[in-house]
Amino acid sequence: MSDATGGVHRTVAILRCLAGAAGGGLRLKDLADAVSLPRPTTHRILASLVAEGMVERDAGGKVYRLGVELFVLAARAGNPTN
Repeated sequence: MSDATGGVHRTVAILRCLAGAAGGGLRLKDLADAVSLPRPTTHRILASLVAEGMVERDAGGKVYRLGVELFVLAARAGNPTN
């Protein structure tokens, strides 16, 4: 698996994990453990996802959850007129 492909797989694993999180999100440590990635790698991917609006952080900055922009993309996937 190439680095680029691996990066996509890791990113999707993080998004899927957040989608399945109960209680409104996950902390970095718990997310990294759940997807079996080092915390720095998980943090780097999360920072990119936050910058793109796909993931957001709570007001305290400790809990991550899916962002609005991800839902916008998902809505377009089911609408062939967009």
